[in-house]
Amino acid sequence: MNLKEALQSKLSEEELKHLRTGFDVVGSIAIIEIPKELVKKEKLIAQTLLELNNSIKTVAKKVGIHTGEFRTQKLKILAGEKTKEAEYKESGCVFKLDAEKCYFSPRLSHERLRIASQVKKGENILVMFSGVGPYPIVLAKNSPAHQIIGVELNPTAHKYAVENVKLNKSLKKVSIYNGDVKRIVGVLGMDNIGIKSNWRHKHLLNRIKTGTKIIEFHLNENDLEQRFEQIRKEIKFLQERNIRVMVHQPVHYKNKFVTLGSRLDFETLSETTGKFLELIRGFDNCIGLVMQPAMTNSVKTSNSELIQNLITLSQQYPSFLDKVYFENVFTNTFSSVADIKSVVEKAKLKNICIDTAHFTNSKQNISQLINLVKELHNKVSIYFHIADSVGEIYNGSDCVNIEKGIIDFKSLAPFINFGIIETMSKDESKGKEIIRDYYKFAKIKKAQFDRIIMPLPKDASKFLKSAFYVAKKGTIIHFYAFAKEDKFKDAEKKLINSCKKLGQKIKILNIIKAGQIAPREFRICIDFEVV
Repeated sequence: MNLKEALQSKLSEEELKHLRTGFDVVGSIAIIEIPKELVKKEKLIAQTLLELNNSIKTVAKKVGIHTGEFRTQKLKILAGEKTKEAEYKESGCVFKLDAEKCYFSPRLSHERLRIASQVKKGENILVMFSGVGPYPIVLAKNSPAHQIIGVELNPTAHKYAVENVKLNKSLKKVSIYNGDVKRIVGVLGMDNIGIKSNWRHKHLLNRIKTGTKIIEFHLNENDLEQRFEQIRKEIKFLQERNIRVMVHQPVHYKNKFVTLGSRLDFETLSETTGKFLELIRGFDNCIGLVMQPAMTNSVKTSNSELIQNLITLSQQYPSFLDKVYFENVFTNTFSSVADIKSVVEKAKLKNICIDTAHFTNSKQNISQLINLVKELHNKVSIYFHIADSVGEIYNGSDCVNIEKGIIDFKSLAPFINFGIIETMSKDESKGKEIIRDYYKFAKIKKAQFDRIIMPLPKDASKFLKSAFYVAKKGTIIHFYAFAKEDKFKDAEKKLINSCKKLGQKIKILNIIKAGQIAPREFRICIDFEVV
């Protein structure tokens, strides 16, 4: 029995004429439309629908249209459980969402699979306006894509998207950004490049605004001893926002130098290492610890003592070699190409950290660094501290702003796949210099996608410039719009003209109906190629 049949004896003939029998089902929530002529009978209609469908636990009605910058729709619960949160399944994927606070359309399920079927092996894909993650996750599960990045403005939808990525075990393929597409596209090539910071909350908030996905904490003297729980609290704060954390060792612990390359005070080194590992225990967003062989020139260090310490520490702490990245310095031990190769081999290192300024200050050039990376990238994980140099200690520091020193980052950038910007900032509270260099490096590392999805039918044209910024010749773009059935060609011409104004030539591939929104009016997808 359908809804109209069930209400035959409960509504008048005139009322039945106004009854809308179609509805959306999001998980266990049915979302219906109640015309003004039936408002007085809305609870009766909702209760009847609830009784007809065992899988439906809540019936809610639409109150107005999708509005606001987040494209959300007010809902009023009419029958069943008093919840607007749903768990929805589609194409082998599971999605949690708040049906009122997040835009979501189950009617696009076939459209998502249609695009997934077109994806070729190894594609890098950008999904603008990604919501709670349906496009990125469905593509991750149902296509041979290499990497899918989603960008969503609505913070509530983003929160659900982060949860859904984890729920669907798509972390290796999917990255989600929260923010305005027009701003975020500028740093999309920086998915594995982060920003230096201290652990203070106000400083972290400032760094997060950039859209960074990695933050490295530089611990100050005695932070491990005196501010342990405060630091763990901030790591948790970043974990909740899907931001990965690296932690850099402090210079001192209990007023003693922490020196990895000397046996002089191994007891302090061992205690510091244990505390260091304990700091990140239980946090899956804490991806590594950075340690230097020597934090001072006043203590004599050597490669042999460094290797001995590393072996001993790996025996004491089973997770040590998995978590720790050993940073090159510009004097003494672990500074030259030969040093690095030797220590990697003899200590059986799994990870190293290369500081670009340290490297050039140890009188080595970029070509040597590139050759080192090529030789070691299959043997160890390489993490970079990205900073420029003048080839010597400069005003008390070995770092200057990017493009102010001697390092050619355009030749080096293709070999940097993981790291942070570490420019010496004069304004630690706001990090202006670091953030400026982050955006500068982002232009050098500019992302280019094989496929871009723009599921914002009403306003997608406003974001074409951003799409073309990260497109290349041959990029396929799926552009959504609203159009009446006899006006599809007009929508095509409008798109072509918009692209021409941006200096872009395109080739139309398809115009697809992606759902009816009103009589003879459709959501359409125009597939086109950048030529």
